[in-house]
Amino acid sequence: MTDWLRRRALVAPVVFLLASEAIDLTCRPTAYLARIEYLVLRAGVLATGGVYVVSLGATLLVLVALFSIPRIGRWLVGSATALLFVVNMVFHVTLFQHAKRWGYRTVVLDGPGRNFPNIVIRPADLRQTVDVLMRGYEAGGAVRDYDLALADRARRLIEERSGNFIVLIKVGAHFHYETSYPGDEPRYARHLPKLRMHESYGASRERTINSYKNALGFTVDAFFERLLAKPLPNTTILYTSDHGQSLQEHGQTYTHCKDEIEQAVVPFTLYSDVPWVRAHAWAPGVVLSHHDLYPSLVSLLAREREVEHEGYRSLFSARRSQPRLTYFSGGIWANSRTIEVAPVDAIKFGGTGRAAAP
Repeated sequence: MTDWLRRRALVAPVVFLLASEAIDLTCRPTAYLARIEYLVLRAGVLATGGVYVVSLGATLLVLVALFSIPRIGRWLVGSATALLFVVNMVFHVTLFQHAKRWGYRTVVLDGPGRNFPNIVIRPADLRQTVDVLMRGYEAGGAVRDYDLALADRARRLIEERSGNFIVLIKVGAHFHYETSYPGDEPRYARHLPKLRMHESYGASRERTINSYKNALGFTVDAFFERLLAKPLPNTTILYTSDHGQSLQEHGQTYTHCKDEIEQAVVPFTLYSDVPWVRAHAWAPGVVLSHHDLYPSLVSLLAREREVEHEGYRSLFSARRSQPRLTYFSGGIWANSRTIEVAPVDAIKFGGTGRAAAP
């Protein structure tokens, strides 16, 4: 790293991408910093520059199957792996590569404890462009407490120095919701009646929703209370989720992985005390897509407003415009389809000041 980049990193703001598992649009996290809330339609891969890495990975799997002759197969697969790595590094630059270019320390805090599908990240990036990696299970204890442990680790890293690029993937709230929070503590079990552990998702809509609300009180509010127990100066946090939840609006007996719009609308909240961010961030009113995350994060890292990626602009661009809103339904590898949503429908479903997901 050059002396100029090293000096820049020591004074650079902290850029924090915080993605939660399974958080519905109704979630409003506790706010301690200046907050701007957007509607956002989720679509795409959070931690990389595009979904092409996934399709190239599928190609590699085909090569493994086709060329299984030991010596020839090893040579072909090795050559293909090297070629794909070079192609990806050149044409599909990850956020971690951008962060390293600008002198940031790169951090991945992985609550669920696996790279895929919770973090779609190339193994080479974990080895070469991620400086700090922590899995939730390394904290020990109950799974529901992993997120709090990651919040503590994030605080310590930020207090050590500025110039951090942190991607934190929370465990979040999953069914059975009663396993996602301390149900025997009255301050978290506020919404009653709630599900009992032996009851299924479809046992009662009222009890299901109450259990989900209780889970959010722990997985969202308690998490932010821990993370922001004291101010985090010079820090920008982008908070979103991978998908919402179906809460039996149409009699469903499942929570997600279908094509209903309630699963496509998620929170997207910007917290920041950084003057540059607060001066240039778009005011609420535009429905964003997860595709806006990549150019927006590059903007924050490079301190450059006009960043565009595959037709989606940074939310700090001077050229504010409504992006195309689509989300995916179906398998990651195959049998998927793209659903387009009009901004008015997302707003109608999400309400003012809410957020949307894929």
